[in-house]
This record gives sequence, structure tokens and C-alpha cells, in this order.
Amino acid sequence: MTEDDIFRKVFSHTLAEIEIPNFAISIQKSDFEKLRKAHDSIHEFIYIAPHLVDFDEEFRAKSAFLLYYYNEVFEQAHRSFLEALSGCYNAANTLLRSTLELLIKGAFWEYIAQNKTLRGNLEHFS
Repeated sequence: MTEDDIFRKVFSHTLAEIEIPNFAISIQKSDFEKLRKAHDSIHEFIYIAPHLVDFDEEFRAKSAFLLYYYNEVFEQAHRSFLEALSGCYNAANTLLRSTLELLIKGAFWEYIAQNKTLRGNLEHFS
């Protein structure tokens, strides 16, 4: 068996394991417009924070939220959508819950970092 044959066999097996046929069935049997809106909203979500921040003055102050939390939120939300399409609803739900947690946590810590009054009184949050 050649290296190319091994690659094709492994690739075919992997495609079968990630349940590509379920994607087709989900898209075919679902309301396409609702799927499109859900998918597009995830992609549009990534543009919200950058449009709220003035990169000339505020970027350094807001960069932790944008770089660490916001990008991870986008990636997990997108993965949750794909897991739901493949029929792995438990995994999709778990990812969606952690996505919302990341978003809320990121906003909370960003608020703490930017608010000098609260930063001076962190014992309120212990």
C-alpha cells in the first residue's frame, strides 16, 4: 500500500467519523433562511467589538478583551453551530454555554480592568 493510498484511507475514515452526511441532511431538512441567519450572525459578531474601539487611543487598554476573549468566543460559537449541524446536540449546547460564559466573563473582567474605582476595591468581588 502506497503512502497516497494510506492517506486516502485515513482521510475517508476521518470524514466518516465527523459525520459529513449529517451536515447535508441538516441543511436539506432545515429552514435554510434560519440557518443562514444563524451562521451570518456568528460571522457578524466578530465585527462588533472592533467597531466599538478606537484603535488609535483605546486599543492597548481594550486589547486583552479583544484578543483573548473575543476571538475565542467567535471560534467556539462557530464550532457550536457546526456541532449542531452534525447532530451532536450535547456538544453544541456545551460549547454554546461556554461561549456565553466567555463573553460575559470577558466583559466583566474588562469592566473591572477599566474602572479605577472598582479596581481599587477588588475585595468587593472576593
